[in-house]
Amino acid sequence: MALTSCSYIPSVGPSYEEPTVKSPDHFDALGVNHSAGTIVENPVVIAQWWQQFNDETLNSLIALATSKNFDVRVAESRVREARALAGIADAAFVPTIDGVGGFSRNKQSNNIISGFASSSGLRNAYSAALDASWEIDIFGGLRREREAATASLEARDAALADARITFYGETASEYFTARSLEKRLEIARKNIITQTDSLDLVNARFNAGLVSELDVAQAQTSLEQTKATVPTIEEAYTGSLSRLAVLTGTDFLALKELLAKGRINTSGSRLAALPVLLPVGIPSELLRRRPDIRISERNLAAATANIGAAVADWFPRFTFTGSFGVQSEKTGSLFESGSKAWSVGPAVRWPIFAGGRIIYNIRVQNEREQQALAAYEKTVLSAFTETERSLTAYIQRRSRFEALSRALKSSNRALELSQELYRQGVSDFQRVLDAQRSVFASEDSLAVSEQDMLIGVVSIYKALGGDWNAPIA
Repeated sequence: MALTSCSYIPSVGPSYEEPTVKSPDHFDALGVNHSAGTIVENPVVIAQWWQQFNDETLNSLIALATSKNFDVRVAESRVREARALAGIADAAFVPTIDGVGGFSRNKQSNNIISGFASSSGLRNAYSAALDASWEIDIFGGLRREREAATASLEARDAALADARITFYGETASEYFTARSLEKRLEIARKNIITQTDSLDLVNARFNAGLVSELDVAQAQTSLEQTKATVPTIEEAYTGSLSRLAVLTGTDFLALKELLAKGRINTSGSRLAALPVLLPVGIPSELLRRRPDIRISERNLAAATANIGAAVADWFPRFTFTGSFGVQSEKTGSLFESGSKAWSVGPAVRWPIFAGGRIIYNIRVQNEREQQALAAYEKTVLSAFTETERSLTAYIQRRSRFEALSRALKSSNRALELSQELYRQGVSDFQRVLDAQRSVFASEDSLAVSEQDMLIGVVSIYKALGGDWNAPIA
């Protein structure tokens, strides 16, 4: 009767209910009616967002490194650990059976055996048995522990998805940084060639007595200043590749070979294609998409279940035990029918005085639940604000990129005009130098701006979250 009725007794402690969160109707950066994003019903579109850039090198890099990232490997191991802990919690619901055996040799006191002169007081004891024990979970303490273990496992699943999203985002961002640095190197080298040609022209005019030595010195200064930017960019490029190698768990030289296949050959090439539409959706979808919110919510569920497990210590624990085996003074008769021994019966343990341990443990679990609730609310608010900030940053970065594109066109035109006027002797060489520096600065700024814009897209995808229900590798 106890075994059949215990499942109908409610578990002690509070039952978990997912908190209600009020989310905004739309993202302020996009307005009420926006065309920058659409609600995506298929989570694969978000889970594989890097394919939207149409960059085969990036796709290959992420595919190659998916199983090698160190943080992801740690997260995968923690999921397996949590599964094992959940298995331990499940194992508490089934009986435990132990095989035991032993031998002992005892000698009784001579004062006890003094009336039996023929006895030496020595006695051997051989035993072998199967001991079984089964705790009957009447008040739900074990059920609460299983709830907590299951919630912790689900939190670890979400943590793995979060590690993957972070890894993908950091890899893509570092990849675009490396590509941008490659482009800036091409820009610097192209300008070095242009300024070298200008220096040769000025030297020729100086030797012909058409210009002063000042023009030569100014041209030489401008050239050396441009050359000085190359070592700094080279150093930054090596640092970017080093970080990318660690992120992907790939050998540095192998990584350079992979990137060389899709290297940008001209300074005017785009780093990557921008997605036509960003799958922004509505703010409430973040509660379903983002793994960090799922982690906090499952941690809260585990903390709530742990309160019930602590409250269960107030109540008695019922255990059904049994033992069946053989006992004998001699090994030869150990397995005879007369050596059989058994015992069976229930047992109860009810703490009467524990020095306040139980009540303090309940208080500890209650405070941990409050901490988990505060962490959950903070995570949700941070998710909304992070997404809002990412959208705003991308919109502003795209506007800056477009303005710098127009500025570069104007700089190139100004350079053409200044060079023509200088050849005609209408203008001095300083205007040519100023125009060359303006073109170099505009091209370099445009490359950095494009990098920032692409990283801004990556930040949006990271902020939107991914498919945390994806199967675990």
